[in-house]
Amino acid sequence: MQKTNKEYFEFSRPEIQALVNPNSQKILDVGCASGMFGSQIKEKLSAEVWGIEPVEEIGEKAKEVIDKVFIGRIEDHICQLPDKYFDSIIFSDVLEHLEDPYSILDIIKEKLSNDGEIIASIPNVRHWSVLKGLLEGKWEYQDAGILDRTHLRFFTKSSIKKMFQNAGYKITNISATKFGENKISPKLLNALTQSEINVSSLAEEINHYQYLLKVTPQKSLQGKNSNLPLVSIIILTYNALKYTKKCIQSIIDKTNYPYEIIFVDNASTDGSVDYLRGMIKDHDNYKLIENKKNEGFAAGNNIGVTEANGKYIMLLNNDVLVSDVWLTQMIKSLEKHEKIGIVGPVTNHISGRQSYRNQYDGDNFEDFAAFIRKENKNRLTPRRRLAGFAMLMRKEVFEQVNGFDDTFGVGNFEDDDLSLKVRSLGFSLMVDESVFIHHYGSQTFKANHINILENLNERLPVFQKKWPNVDYEELLEIKNPLDKLHSEMIYDGIQSLENSDYADAENQFFQILSENPICQEALYGLVLCFRNSGDIQKAKEHLDDLLQLNPNHAEALNQFGLILLENGNISEAKTAFISSVKNAPEFIEVQRNLAEIFILEEDFKMGIQTYLTILKNHPEDIPSLLRMAELNREAENTQEALEWAKLVLQLEPENTLANQIINL
Repeated sequence: MQKTNKEYFEFSRPEIQALVNPNSQKILDVGCASGMFGSQIKEKLSAEVWGIEPVEEIGEKAKEVIDKVFIGRIEDHICQLPDKYFDSIIFSDVLEHLEDPYSILDIIKEKLSNDGEIIASIPNVRHWSVLKGLLEGKWEYQDAGILDRTHLRFFTKSSIKKMFQNAGYKITNISATKFGENKISPKLLNALTQSEINVSSLAEEINHYQYLLKVTPQKSLQGKNSNLPLVSIIILTYNALKYTKKCIQSIIDKTNYPYEIIFVDNASTDGSVDYLRGMIKDHDNYKLIENKKNEGFAAGNNIGVTEANGKYIMLLNNDVLVSDVWLTQMIKSLEKHEKIGIVGPVTNHISGRQSYRNQYDGDNFEDFAAFIRKENKNRLTPRRRLAGFAMLMRKEVFEQVNGFDDTFGVGNFEDDDLSLKVRSLGFSLMVDESVFIHHYGSQTFKANHINILENLNERLPVFQKKWPNVDYEELLEIKNPLDKLHSEMIYDGIQSLENSDYADAENQFFQILSENPICQEALYGLVLCFRNSGDIQKAKEHLDDLLQLNPNHAEALNQFGLILLENGNISEAKTAFISSVKNAPEFIEVQRNLAEIFILEEDFKMGIQTYLTILKNHPEDIPSLLRMAELNREAENTQEALEWAKLVLQLEPENTLANQIINL
């Protein structure tokens, strides 16, 4: 059904105009209507503008104001469009009207210039006006809007992103136009969550009326970011081609870090080899190793690593989907400390403590991954063991432990074994909890009709013979999880510090750091241990480590300032104290130290003002009250000194120094 309402065809769409690259010189407006948008962007950019319009009467009007117009459907004219010609292609409220928007997006890629873009606006069927109607049993088409009666397709934010990504595009910008201020009841959200429905983005998206996107075709990352070290992604395949395809596409869509993929095929019979041969022809950063027989998980991965050119290796199952910035973030985590041996992500289907099994049902993967990325930002936590479905490590570390032990055969327990070997060299295992990777789970086993339980029972004795003293439940952290254990050790260490038992405190903190080298509480605990025991050099070393991890650590900056002050570096100490105050405005101790710096510099006015600021916010801070009494006594302001001392005695009647000032 075609539109005939005149107003429908006469929108200039300033929000779309704002997205068009100002350097675009050749623009195609699909669904150009009467040409109002096209004529304005033509004048604004001095550009050549083409259009496609299905309504003949309206298209004839467009011919009067833009350079070229095809009358008819995009499906009928797409092949007539010149290849590599358009800098910008516009789909303003068009894709939802098409029978097969997915194919159109795939074909029209060839019509874009080398740096071309697609800009689209698409209504959101998850808007509250639609959801409310559905909950009330209504789905009523309208003349315009989200439920426009000419719409053939309906989209949510998640399905929009998936459509473009599956068509081979990278989304460079996505925003929403809002309509209404609809608030969903927290009780309803909680009820839906309790029903295991992922509603993490619902409260926000019910107000999104339409999404505006800018996308560009995915391009090979080879040649880009050449200053970054290469990552070799090792993917083992043994049938399960359906999942291999999904995995590869997700890597292409979601990886913005230099990488190569080394496929190791274990004699697949389902067409995997032919498919992978085709992939390596199209991607110069792909390699394929064709084993003549099923070498098993361990040996297959070992073979792949021998061919790796990267500084880092990413051991990745073929039945996973990766999420935005996954590899960049995992590399960042691995590089946080030289003693981090392996980094793994979180997922939905795995043994051990990397799973969100009960919080994610497989739907809305992109939304859930984005939620986890935001919720767990900068959360890097230690483990005793990492699951082998996704492991990032330095190639040299893998080689130091001689890779996977192939005596485990087809699979299972080799990841536990590798984890223990890496830890035995003094490295830690960490989980980046901001990176969520979807795992379909044991698809190779299922595709090849391998009984998983039988396999586990067969491999368990092999593992137990090799590691007879390992408590497997503790290894998986079913009992005595490291996060709980470390919290208890931090508490015990602080208690030992307070009791001046520095040796015991050191033992507690060093034990934590052996399993989590980036634990800031343990590093700061060691700083205090060595400061109090008089080993300033060691205190300084741990301060340097802590400030490298967190340059804004207020307590560490304060200690750093004190050490500088003790060495006579007043100016540098002052800088450290000021930085500490900036990062922790409520940290009273460092404010006092800063006040004393001003007094040392004979800037008494600033020193007094700093103490007065402390007391304005913390009127019962006894050290500041006493210092004000002392400073006034030194300045021979006897009456003021007495007043400050009296304030101290109101809070602490037995205070020796205050009593001395009163009795002078």
